[in-house]
Amino acid sequence: MKIGFIGAGNVTATFGRHLINAGRTIVVSNSRGPKTLGKFVAELGAGAIAGTRQQAAKCDIVIPAMKWVDVPEALKGVDWRGRILVDATNAHRGSKPDLSLAGITARGPR
Repeated sequence: MKIGFIGAGNVTATFGRHLINAGRTIVVSNSRGPKTLGKFVAELGAGAIAGTRQQAAKCDIVIPAMKWVDVPEALKGVDWRGRILVDATNAHRGSKPDLSLAGITARGPR
């Protein structure tokens, strides 16, 4: 069973490391393409593979791990039939999280 990550940040690094330690293979993708993920997957270890968004989305389990604002583009055209989706999207709109009360209680993208 392969697990695909769409997004290559802290969530992917943390979950990915645990999955690799449990003997799973993960496919990591980002918006810039697999050639930009060499260092990231090398740090995760032998169970990590750099792939495209489409390759990650074809895995048995798919984990989107990006900011809300990036979700529509990142998931455009994905066929979810026969896959398990684990939503790890980050509800913060900007690159720097808003940890104020208003920022953590906001409901979804605006």
